[in-house]
Amino acid sequence: MSMILDDGFQEDSNYKLVEASKGKRLANYLIDGLIAQFFSFIAGMILGLSGSDEGQLFASLAGIAVYVGYYILFEHLNNGRTIGKIVTRTKVVTQTGGSPTVDSLIGRSFARLIPFEAFSFLGERNNGWHDRLSKTMVIDLDESELPLENDLL
Repeated sequence: MSMILDDGFQEDSNYKLVEASKGKRLANYLIDGLIAQFFSFIAGMILGLSGSDEGQLFASLAGIAVYVGYYILFEHLNNGRTIGKIVTRTKVVTQTGGSPTVDSLIGRSFARLIPFEAFSFLGERNNGWHDRLSKTMVIDLDESELPLENDLL
């Protein structure tokens, strides 16, 4: 069930922001998670071939960097959309419907690494800690009306 946001998010007469449903958010998580994990695994395997303890540590850190980088790059280069968000017709916007800054996308992406962050979706809210901390939200493009600056889908 999607809802029109009315607390903490601005609604103007020229547009409305309808939060993506938990089902779409779960689909985004699964699609993007699989893709990001695949790239992380490949990077980790390549870097971990040395067999040394330092190489294994470096491979783990590189895997995390690739995972976080996937979200930052895709959301920045594709106007707030990863592959999962393209499939589910959702996108990341600011609380007022604008395009997020690179800084907010970086914070949003690193916040995904917070332990138990996935549990922040439990309850009535459709947004997680990575949304709240970065002051962004994921909207349903089929139900939302965006400001003109953000009309590109």
